[in-house]
Amino acid sequence: IQDGFEEFKLSGGLPSPSGIGMAVLRATQREDASLEALIRCLECDPASVLRVLKAANARCVPQGLSATSVFGAAVVLGPRELRASALCFTLL
Repeated sequence: IQDGFEEFKLSGGLPSPSGIGMAVLRATQREDASLEALIRCLECDPASVLRVLKAANARCVPQGLSATSVFGAAVVLGPRELRASALCFTLL
């Protein structure tokens, strides 16, 4: 599998992240990255908002809570998981 991946990588056929994916990467790679910057990036894309809210609300079901905003999802998921989720969704 590793050899196949290396060949694919060298061929230049790997997809590049979408616009929102690049924005999330830029917003979170800086040393002074803030949660607010990540939230602003996600709020620009309705599909990302929906996916993040679904992920947060899936975690909230046992407690009977629900996230209704990206900020609420950030509170539930935490900054690291919010970033990881956002990047995973853009790669899908």
